[in-house]
Amino acid sequence: DPNFGALSFEGDGLVTTAGASTGITFTQTSVAAGVTGGVVADNQAVHVGPVTVADGGVFVGGTAGTGALNYSSLSLSAVSGGVGGVAGHTLTLHDYNDGGAAKTLLIGGTGTTVLDYTPGEITASQTTIKVVSGTLEISGSDPLAGAKGLVLAGGDLNVIATGTPSLTGALAYYSFDNVAGATVQNDAGASYDATMTNGPVITTGAGGMIGEALAITPGSNEVLTVDGGVPLSSTTWTVSTWFQNLNPQSGYRILAQSAGAEFLGMVLGTNGVLGMRVGASMSFTDPAVEALPGDGWHHLTMVGNGTNTDFYLDGINGHVGTATGQIGSQIARIGNYVTYPFAEKLDEFLVYDHALTGDEIQTLYNSGLSGNYPADMTQLSLDVEGDSTISMSGAAPDLGALTFTATGARLTLTDAATFASMTIASDVTSIEINTEAAIGFGPVDGGMTTDAIPAANAVEIIKSGDSTLTLTGDGVNLENTMFTVLAGRLVAVQASMPVGDATLHAAGGEIVLGSKTADATVAYTNELISDGGTLTAGAPGASGVTVNLPNGMTLNSGALNLRTDNGNALNVSGSITGAGSVDIGAGASVTLAGGGPYAFGGVTVTGGTFTTDNALNFDKLDVLDGAFVQTGLAASGQRDLTIASSLTINSNLDMTVAALNVSTAAVKINNTLLTVA
Repeated sequence: DPNFGALSFEGDGLVTTAGASTGITFTQTSVAAGVTGGVVADNQAVHVGPVTVADGGVFVGGTAGTGALNYSSLSLSAVSGGVGGVAGHTLTLHDYNDGGAAKTLLIGGTGTTVLDYTPGEITASQTTIKVVSGTLEISGSDPLAGAKGLVLAGGDLNVIATGTPSLTGALAYYSFDNVAGATVQNDAGASYDATMTNGPVITTGAGGMIGEALAITPGSNEVLTVDGGVPLSSTTWTVSTWFQNLNPQSGYRILAQSAGAEFLGMVLGTNGVLGMRVGASMSFTDPAVEALPGDGWHHLTMVGNGTNTDFYLDGINGHVGTATGQIGSQIARIGNYVTYPFAEKLDEFLVYDHALTGDEIQTLYNSGLSGNYPADMTQLSLDVEGDSTISMSGAAPDLGALTFTATGARLTLTDAATFASMTIASDVTSIEINTEAAIGFGPVDGGMTTDAIPAANAVEIIKSGDSTLTLTGDGVNLENTMFTVLAGRLVAVQASMPVGDATLHAAGGEIVLGSKTADATVAYTNELISDGGTLTAGAPGASGVTVNLPNGMTLNSGALNLRTDNGNALNVSGSITGAGSVDIGAGASVTLAGGGPYAFGGVTVTGGTFTTDNALNFDKLDVLDGAFVQTGLAASGQRDLTIASSLTINSNLDMTVAALNVSTAAVKINNTLLTVA
């Protein structure tokens, strides 16, 4: 049972252990620049201490037999320095196996540590990866598969998201990136590999939308054939593909052939009208519409719903039309029929055994535009306890649960992503989320949650950065939590209460309150505090929504800009107090209707409509454009307008108040009929 000291790799090589010993230990390990070295365990455990790898070096840790590379805490440190003027060196860990016991993999140094391994080699969900400094880089469609969790404790995370389309229910997926001779691999499974027949070729140099594509010569008989055909059900199915440049010919152009002379994605003549042939009958979408453009890359999705076939061009919003009937049995030939090729190139050809949803169709289209599919990291929990940054390239991945475990933890997100949920531990009193790109939590049942936090340990969640943080799920245990929005947008979208009972604090950024359902009235019972910023009623995409604030607002300082969009409206039925003021801009519809009182710094109306049915007590009221309407007048004077500083009305409107009380104020009334009832 030897216990070694330092193990240094000065050239390429491996140390492989053998024998019946219960274990071998290396107290520390180093790998020289440009060298690949490591330890392979065979039939016994090997314990490896801190590992340091110089520029371009690769550390290999793994097993060759029944043994395991074991450690209670393995440290990997990518060293710093200048390489060609670029600071930071790279460390790569290959073929890691955790040995089945709970362990921590520490990532340190000041450079970049790359974890590169086959999914599943981190086993038993026992390894926690902790990044204390430097950068951890992971890639693939399922990076860190099998890890128990990832902790950012001051270090950063770089995700290179190289995913694949969702293959749930996929019968065939021809990416044209996995080809051997004339055989095109079906990336969705072992069956239905296709054969390039009569001479089509695979592009080179990333000639497709994602990777390579199938190229077919115009006017030729080149085709992709599937022996036995990809089966289609008689009820629902989906076929989708990217295509470039419809073939320039006056006859038919055929995308896919079923049994016999049944065709799907059949283009009629030169006008690009889409349709199909079922039996001896041809059915097309609206012949008055030129459906398919002839040039460039475009995405086509065809969905059989059991009776008819729907055609979509470039995403769900491009519904071309519906053709009567649907082909049955199979997809046997792709890209051509006789000498009627469909397009010059095809890529990402998919066949599903069900009808895709609108969101799924849109994801296929968006992924082609971005050149990659989202990676699936929903199984990986992410804890933040330091000041760390997550950056992502490729398609925005779906991430798992996010937990803030330490007071003062700060997370910067430089690229768009969606987390399943966010939780704040019970002993945490402040965190910061810096969004430099759009970030979401949800989209449906995920939400913002804190452990049960007592009032004495209130939490402040600081939203910084110029982009958007979106919450759509339930907010739980947030009654002792405050969202402070310094910059960018905090968007809360109701079917439930996405921000729970948290206090909302506008402090320079924008708070957007809305509904998932159009033409709805939703109440946000949160306390709202303003030190300047913007409050908007109506989330993007929803129209005709009325947002009610029954608990009113406290305007501490500065001006709060009140906005509505998409035909939405804001109603404040609770009181508004404080020294601050509100600005109501063009197109806004703001109503103060309820119990009041409304006694605060003042209102500036530069557009839109400002309506109230209660007494107002302002330092100033400036109506420079738009309309000020005071309803529900009472002879007793309960609908008073009290001005202590200035009253400026410079808008073409008729204005009636029960009583006008002006104290040491400057009054300017232009183009307005003012009536004191």
